[in-house]
Amino acid sequence: MADTKLEELQNAITQQELDISDLNELLKEDPENNELVAMKKEAESTLSSLKANYDTYRLTILPEENKLTSDRPKQETIIYKRGEHVLAQNSHDNAWYAAEIVESLNLKCWVKFGPRHNQLLPIDKIKPFTPGTVPLATVQVQFKHKKLPTEKVSELPAWTKPKPSDSQKEILLKKKKRHQLKSVMKQQREEEDLTLKKNNWKNFAKNFKK
Repeated sequence: MADTKLEELQNAITQQELDISDLNELLKEDPENNELVAMKKEAESTLSSLKANYDTYRLTILPEENKLTSDRPKQETIIYKRGEHVLAQNSHDNAWYAAEIVESLNLKCWVKFGPRHNQLLPIDKIKPFTPGTVPLATVQVQFKHKKLPTEKVSELPAWTKPKPSDSQKEILLKKKKRHQLKSVMKQQREEEDLTLKKNNWKNFAKNFKK
């Protein structure tokens, strides 16, 4: 039960940090957008509350973790540092993947398998990332690819326009999608202009030869 609660809080913290990162990207393009500024302030406030709740809840289970640690032989305990690359056994498919330590507890560690994929794992499910630990063929890293439309985008879809009833998360996702589509439209216009200029030049050259 404690593990589940901690995992929920950690995942919420990770999600909130990613949302703030997304908002920062949007603010680079539109720094004077008061709505985005307000959303960022609210997201930062929520993040602070989540971190406080996480720390408070963790303190309630530390005594039991410390007891378990003291009962174990010291040589069995491996201390992993934040940001350290490791091999970890994913609880979803029990396969070993390259991962990164997010936070090290006494007998467990938060590991990151992908941008939005954290898990709380016991230390026996984690190995140091060294050559020969496992066959290289089994070492995989999960990436999340974002695919933008390749067909012509002439206008922004109506569903991407935020509604008053949308949640903060839905508004953020829609704003991100609109920003992505605007970038695609701009790129497509530039490519069309370039193609038009090339064709005009070819026609001019043909007429000039005549």
